[in-house]
Amino acid sequence: MKYAPTTILAMSYDPVRLSERQKLFAKKGFLVVPATSLEIALRVIEENEYDLLLVGASVPAEDREKISLKFREFQDEAAILWVTAKSLEPTPLADGFAIAGDPEALLQASSSLLNMGKRRPEWSKPKAHRSA
Repeated sequence: MKYAPTTILAMSYDPVRLSERQKLFAKKGFLVVPATSLEIALRVIEENEYDLLLVGASVPAEDREKISLKFREFQDEAAILWVTAKSLEPTPLADGFAIAGDPEALLQASSSLLNMGKRRPEWSKPKAHRSA
C-alpha cells in the first residue's frame, strides 16, 4: 500500500525564505506547495487537501487572518503554524500556533502538530497562572 506524502501549504511573501523552507521540508519527505501571494494561497486551498498551513513572518497580520480563516473552511482538521520573529517556543493562537523561523524549531513544531491528531502537545496547553 502506498501512502501520500504529508502536504504543506507554505505561504510567504519572501521568495528566498519560501524556497529555503520548501527545500528543508522536502528533505524530510514532505510535499510543499508554495504560495507567494494571498491570491495564490486562496486559490490552491480549494484545489488540494493539506495537512499543514505554514504562514511566513513576511505575511502581514491581515493576510495571515484571511488565509487562516479560508484554510479552516476547507481543512477543518489540519494544523496551522505561523512563523514569527519572536519566540522559539510554540505559542498557542486561537486556531493554531506561532513559532520563530529557526529551521530546526520549525521542523520540530511542524512534526509535533502533524503527529498530534486530536491530542495537544504539552507546549500547546495554556500555562497556569500563579496568584501572588
